[in-house]
Amino acid sequence: MEGMLEKLEQFGRQFGRDLARTLGNVADGWRELMSRSANALTRFTRKNNGNAPAEVIPADAPRWGVLAGDLVDTGSEIVVRLELPGVAKEDCEISVEAGTLYVRGEKRFD
Repeated sequence: MEGMLEKLEQFGRQFGRDLARTLGNVADGWRELMSRSANALTRFTRKNNGNAPAEVIPADAPRWGVLAGDLVDTGSEIVVRLELPGVAKEDCEISVEAGTLYVRGEKRFD
């Protein structure tokens, strides 16, 4: 019985160490994910040209989000497709600066 209790205590200590290591790895993974994805967020700026009623652009509307998109490297070019609901192609401005793709657009309200 004494040997069994000792083995159970050893198991408990090892399990505690393994669990702590696992939780540490999960936390590290989340930090890495947050760090890498911080620049992938889409930032929204409200711009009211004076023609739209104030209620069209709610004060509590989000100032950031993540857009659905697709990126394909064909070897000779990189093709980026983005979903921009409610934004016309002619209302978009696309640029690449220091290796970062910038897409600016304006969603117009009637």
